Amino acid sequence: LDISATTVVENTREILPQILDLSLGTSKATVQVAGRAFYGFDVRNLKAAQIRVSGDTVVEIDVPQPQVLSVEPNLSDMRVWTERGWARSQTSTQRAERRAIALINGALMRQARVHVQQSVQPQVNTARALQKLLAPALQAVGMQDPVFRFRIGERIVMER
Repeated sequence: LDISATTVVENTREILPQILDLSLGTSKATVQVAGRAFYGFDVRNLKAAQIRVSGDTVVEIDVPQPQVLSVEPNLSDMRVWTERGWARSQTSTQRAERRAIALINGALMRQARVHVQQSVQPQVNTARALQKLLAPALQAVGMQDPVFRFRIGERIVMER
């Protein structure tokens, strides 16, 4: 799953807050990076109750909800923008930049989890993977041309 994420870190300083409230400005760093998320499910958690055989050739499977396993930012395409407040040091801008970069994996992970949970496509991809995994085993035990019927959530049935 290809994704991208943006993080923004702002650091504002004031002299004598709530008394003088003189702003020294804001250091700001924005980091944008594309990445790839890897998702799937642990086949050891696939239960017999999720697989049913009808007749001689139909195999019905309740597709498990995939989970995000990892994310990998493409650091070579990372973009960084920084702004330094009028009375701020280069160090404050560098700190904001480092913090924004440190937050990028978490932002990619959150985005990937939302996509995998809310989109149907990851479960469709999981169904295709299950078919590739199970077809040779079923053919080996004599089921010539197994027909797979995948139940994806409450409302979608995919037959292959």
